[in-house]
Amino acid sequence: MQCGATCKDDRTAGRQDRWDECVPFIAVALRASVNRNTGFTTNRLMLGCEVTNPLDLMFPLPRAATEGSSLDPYVTLLEQDLQQAHA
Repeated sequence: MQCGATCKDDRTAGRQDRWDECVPFIAVALRASVNRNTGFTTNRLMLGCEVTNPLDLMFPLPRAATEGSSLDPYVTLLEQDLQQAHA
């Protein structure tokens, strides 16, 4: 959770009395961070997809980088199950 501590320090500098306003931003950053043990983000494992962040809208990845990525079979099955559940 090193990123969490760094993000917290950056977001709360000079605003110690308003730290609670920063919690949603820190949560978004943590959920979008790749876990070193699983190799996936919390968003991918819990939602079946990545969440579009404001930076993704401003600077989209090239199409080739987002297509044809090799996913763990568990994650692929999870995505299919989530899509079927929400169909």
